Amino acid sequence: MIKKFNEFINESGATTLYGMDFTGVSSEDYERYSQMLANFYNSGDMGAAEELLYELEEKYPDIFNKYEDDIKDMVFGM
Repeated sequence: MIKKFNEFINESGATTLYGMDFTGVSSEDYERYSQMLANFYNSGDMGAAEELLYELEEKYPDIFNKYEDDIKDMVFGM
């Protein structure tokens, strides 16, 4: 059985998406990235994945470097 995206979100809160630590991301970006991850996780939308990776590389290079492979695995592992 495939879990829905929201089952992977840390219930306590604020900085973990699909097991990835997004500490340091602004609350606006966090919400946006949450929606982007949900979109490509649930639909396989490559455009959303590419947009997320581009934005992370630009704004949050540490997070990009840490999770680039994990995000790609989410998309290509579907």
